[in-house]
This record gives sequence, C-alpha cells and structure tokens, in this order.
Amino acid sequence: MKSILSKTNKYSQWAVYIVLLFFVIPAKSQTNTATPFLDKITLGISTGINLSDMMYSDPALDAYKSTLLPRGAFGLFANIDLTKHISIRPEMLFIGKGQEIDDRGIYYEFRSRYVEWRLPVKLNFTKPQAKARPYLMFAPAIGFATGGSIYLDDGYDIWKTEITDASISSTEISMLLGAGLTVPFKLGGVSLVAGAEVSLNIGLSDTYSPYETDGSSYGLNMDYNAIENTRTNMGISMIASLGIPLSNFKKSPKPTPVPSPTPIPPTPPKPEPEKSCYTVEEINEMIDAGKKVNNKVICMNNLNFDFNKSTLDKDSKNYLNSIVTLLNKVPRMKMKISGHTDNVGTDEYNMELSKKRAAAVFDYLISQGISKERLTYEYYGSSKPLIKNDSDEHRALNRRVEFEIKD
Repeated sequence: MKSILSKTNKYSQWAVYIVLLFFVIPAKSQTNTATPFLDKITLGISTGINLSDMMYSDPALDAYKSTLLPRGAFGLFANIDLTKHISIRPEMLFIGKGQEIDDRGIYYEFRSRYVEWRLPVKLNFTKPQAKARPYLMFAPAIGFATGGSIYLDDGYDIWKTEITDASISSTEISMLLGAGLTVPFKLGGVSLVAGAEVSLNIGLSDTYSPYETDGSSYGLNMDYNAIENTRTNMGISMIASLGIPLSNFKKSPKPTPVPSPTPIPPTPPKPEPEKSCYTVEEINEMIDAGKKVNNKVICMNNLNFDFNKSTLDKDSKNYLNSIVTLLNKVPRMKMKISGHTDNVGTDEYNMELSKKRAAAVFDYLISQGISKERLTYEYYGSSKPLIKNDSDEHRALNRRVEFEIKD
C-alpha cells in the first residue's frame, strides 16, 4: 500500500510539472504575441464513461464470456490548433479499466485505476470559426497504474485483494482511435466550447506484472503456474468535455495617443432638397443613416399594370418584396398605398380600376406576412398624374402605385 501511495504522489508531482509545461510557461513566454497564441488554445475538463474489457492471448482465458465493465473517466486537456484543420490535444486522464466475467460458475471483477497521458491528433473537417467542428482522432497513450481491486468467486472460495505491483504492470501503452464533435457557444459573454467524443482504446502492452508471469502471484488462471501469455486492456470511451478558449483573456491593445489637430469650425451641412418621390433603396439608406423618413413617398414607376387590368405580374411581385423587406426591417413602420391610372377610359372606370390595383398590392403585402393593421390604401383614378398623358410611355408611368410612410 505504501508503494502505491508513494507512486501516486510521484505521479501527482509529474502532473504539476506537465501542467506548468503545457499551460503556464508557454502563456508567459508569449506575452508579446498574445493574440495569435491565445486564439489557438483552449483549456478544459472532460468526463465520461469507459466500457472496459481485457483480451487474453491464452485461448483458455479468452474463452470466458465477459461483459463490458462501466468505469468512470475524468481529465484535463489543452487543445492547440496547429493549422486550420489539424490540432493536438495533450491531456491527463484519470480513468478506470478492467473486466467483468460471469461464466462457467465463475464471477470475476478486475477494477484497475490509471493516470493516463494522451496526445490526440485531430483531423478537423471545418475551420476554427465554424459553428460545429466534426473530427477524426488518433492518440498514443501511456498509463500508470495507481491501484484498484480484484474480486473472484469460483463457487468454492471468494477471493478479494487490492491491486498492487504483484497483480498488474505499473505502466501500459495504448492507442486510441475515435471521432467527435466540438461546438463553440457563448454564456454570459464568455466564449466556451462543448465537445463529445467516442473512441476505441486498444491496449498495446502486456498488463501482467512480473510477479504474475514468474508464478509468484495468483492470477485468473486460478493456479500457481507461471503465465506465458499476455493480457491487454480494451475499451470504448464516451467522453463529454467543456473548454474555455484563452482568447477570452487577451487584452485589447492600448491605443497610441495621437496629438489633437487644430480644430476647424465645421461647415454647416446644406439641407437636402425634399423630393416628391423616393426609391426603396434611397429610403433604406436614409434609415441606415438615422434620418427620419416619416411622410416620405416611395414611387414604384416600375410597378406597372397591364392596360385595363389590376393583376400583378411576376416582376411586380418581386419588386414588391423589397417593400416587404423594408416593413420587416422597421416593425413600427406603417404605409398608405395609393393607386393611380392613366386617362384612358371614363373617370368612374379609372377610379374603380385604381381601387382594384391598390387592393391587389394591399392583399399581396398581407399574403407575405405584413399585418393589415400596418397598411391602408386609397385610390385616385387618373386625377393625380405624374406627367401629362400625351404618349404611351407617359401613360405607362402614370399607371403606378405609391407608398406613403407613416410612423
């Protein structure tokens, strides 16, 4: 027991050294180039479950029916982006391994604990700024046994013991293959990264201790004969993680003071001439500049109707969509729709035609999700022409719809 405790203390000291090596020393040495360095590193914690098993080269032992033994895992990591698609994630993991057998009148549990150092290399399918980053991963790992327990019930005797140097090799080498996904998000103004990963842990080294192989320790072979074969750990790990990018802690550069120039009295701006008609694009520019647009009129000279009809063609509907976009942009905005015609036909007929055209526009805007409480419409027939109705071209311009903005 003392040897295990002293070994655990030794691992704890090494853990401190490694944390200093990976986290503190690089951060301190990169003070002058903090921005690129901090943008590439994420520190975090991970936790999950390891479904463990053991593989034996001895066919007699491998024939026992075993089930995956759930063991816990907890770790610390530092994810470092080397390129847009390649990153490494050095990590320290406290993980449980072992095996459970319930077969042929034998119940056997081997519950070992490890401090495991891993160096995953990740192939990311998207860039660091993406909303989600799926990846494939492989990782060499070395583990140090820190203890555990063994339980054996063969139907005749019950045998319990603690795992020591006599029942397990002090070190283990393994390889991991897996896939995962990381998703950046913000919480209270702080950038965080959530992750999930599934990996297959393949033991590469024999976990029998020298005392088991020379026959001086009691093993699963249930005999005091020397063990000439190998035993390796296997497992399927499901790990969730939460990281915080070091970019959260970078300081904004102090602005270089610039001497104030001699103030020049500003030239008063010339008032813009008021127009009788505006385009949708001009209204958008005025809104973006913080100017008032109340009572201004949008004239759609390219919103034309076929002669003697009130139907909207495809091009007119596409243009009306810009009005829908404007109304969605400013939810408090209201509009009055005005319908106009040319002078062909009687006044009564043109008045009714302009009513139908204004109503057609009104109905289309409502069909696009605009509340009818925000819209009204009026109609004037041919009583308010833009220009004289002295040609087909001018009459086409007078067949129009206007939109007066009302806040």
